[in-house]
Amino acid sequence: PLCACLAALARDLRTEAYPYFQSKLVPALLLLLESRDTEQLEEAFSCLAYLFKFLVKFIVEEFPETFALLLPALRHRQWFIRKFSAEVLSYLVRQLPTESLPDHVETILAAAALPDAAPGVCAS
Repeated sequence: PLCACLAALARDLRTEAYPYFQSKLVPALLLLLESRDTEQLEEAFSCLAYLFKFLVKFIVEEFPETFALLLPALRHRQWFIRKFSAEVLSYLVRQLPTESLPDHVETILAAAALPDAAPGVCAS
């Protein structure tokens, strides 16, 4: 229920909610990814997806910072967390301006090639 409330607040407050997106909301939601409760995991990812949807206009302007926040989830030891994180991130990538896309894709590929990447992080 709290995740649904966060998503609703982000939808209603957009500009006012964004300053807390990177500093409070995303880190708190990423902590929930360590749960073994499937309902809690589903709520956390749904909330992340809705936050991205409602705040996308602001997030794409600061894509590298948001990508850096999501990198631990993209390297998570559980394959399904990596998969869902990639799906959430793919929405953002599709929203990036065309002219900045090559630079951002290069950043993503460089991060995937780092030696501390989780096994299967580049697997489809």
